[in-house]
Amino acid sequence: LIIFALLFSAVNIFAAPALIPLPQQMTVQPGTFTLCPPQLIPGAPSPAPTKILVDGAARETGEYLAMQLFKSTGYRFEIATNSGVAPVPQTILLTTNSAITNLGAEGYELTVATNSVVIRAPAAAGLFYGVQSLLQLLPPEILSPRPVSGVPWIAPCVYIKDSPRFPWRGWMLDSVRHFFNVDEVKKFLDSMAQQKLNMFHWHLDDDSGWRIEIKQWPLLTQVGAWRTDILFNLNPRSSTAYRDDGYYGGFYTQDDVREIVAYAAQRHITIVPEIEMPGHSTAALAAYPQFSCNGTNGDCATCLNGPYNMNVVSYAGGVFCPARPEPIAFLHDVLTEVMGLFPGPYIHIGGDEVNFGNWQKHSLDRALTNSLGISSMQVYQSHFTQGIADWIKSQGKTMIGWSEIMNGGLVTNSVLMDWLNTKATFAATNGQYAVMSPSAYCYINKWENGSSSGSGVIWSNEPPAQSG
Repeated sequence: LIIFALLFSAVNIFAAPALIPLPQQMTVQPGTFTLCPPQLIPGAPSPAPTKILVDGAARETGEYLAMQLFKSTGYRFEIATNSGVAPVPQTILLTTNSAITNLGAEGYELTVATNSVVIRAPAAAGLFYGVQSLLQLLPPEILSPRPVSGVPWIAPCVYIKDSPRFPWRGWMLDSVRHFFNVDEVKKFLDSMAQQKLNMFHWHLDDDSGWRIEIKQWPLLTQVGAWRTDILFNLNPRSSTAYRDDGYYGGFYTQDDVREIVAYAAQRHITIVPEIEMPGHSTAALAAYPQFSCNGTNGDCATCLNGPYNMNVVSYAGGVFCPARPEPIAFLHDVLTEVMGLFPGPYIHIGGDEVNFGNWQKHSLDRALTNSLGISSMQVYQSHFTQGIADWIKSQGKTMIGWSEIMNGGLVTNSVLMDWLNTKATFAATNGQYAVMSPSAYCYINKWENGSSSGSGVIWSNEPPAQSG
């Protein structure tokens, strides 16, 4: 039994660690690396932990690593500058010197030996992802937000060479249907960093709420950020996002956004804000109904003078009017402020599930489609979307939209995000980038069982009949 146990232990030691995502190349070597030397004599001063050595490009990543290690181990890791390339005993060396250049900006090499660790990468992002792999090699308690005692802080000796297969590795957070505060958003970003995800798609408005401060149009948050109840059959007690008067919601100030953008950038995450248009815009039109098709409060029966009641409006009912210059100017104002807050190259405009009924009934929209020779509302939407895409491009950014933006034909100067799994090939073969996000595989708002009573999406075109 003792011999069997030793053999079993040896097999486990040399098994490939379960890293996520799995590196392209990983070789397990004999031995382990000890992060913090053990305290051999009770009551004696703690031995000095491993030192972190950095070059100029690695300083910020070294500080991030020291902070993460301090939280869980309680050890303060000294950071020192070292421009060398060779391993140094009892150190973690982060360096861009002598890196393999064809690994790209996000690739890295990680060598864990019995007395040193070397993370080498062509750029800071690769160093950061090498640090994430090192953290995954350590015991899971390394991610604890507070010191943990009695854990042997060891990592298996390995050599890893890795670079991502896909340039877009994304996660979308819907802060509209359920409001997440700043600290909760940061937790999502931390989780993304651990999995080497680099694109944070932030859903900031929809029919059921407007979540970002726009200084030129203050009613967007004064009215549109609050609704009468939590909706979606969520337990009202599952959230604290209530005002003193009981209305549910909230929004991010522009200072909040700057804080979150900086936090993401430290983790090499680009934020892609989503501002919905022309549909899914009930919250915006609750605040400014003059930008709807009829220029009144017709899109939302009880929207003015305070928070609105989503139960009395169609789920995708709010639609901007493309036939008048005022709604377009309003959208340009909003997007200008949004672009000033998010330094990334992309602006998402939604574009899904547009309710064409208002356009079909509106005299100005009918007149515009007739003058343009457009007989299809899908083509009319593409006409609107192309105008927005061209304007965003003129501002130095690139527009992203959901599958439906190309139902009426190709929209140039854009990226397609295909949730319906219907238009990616069309976009790509016509020279446009496509991001795959098919709902059947990538959405996590699904029932976990396959029964007829529990299958299907939690929400689609209508609020759910029950929560899940």
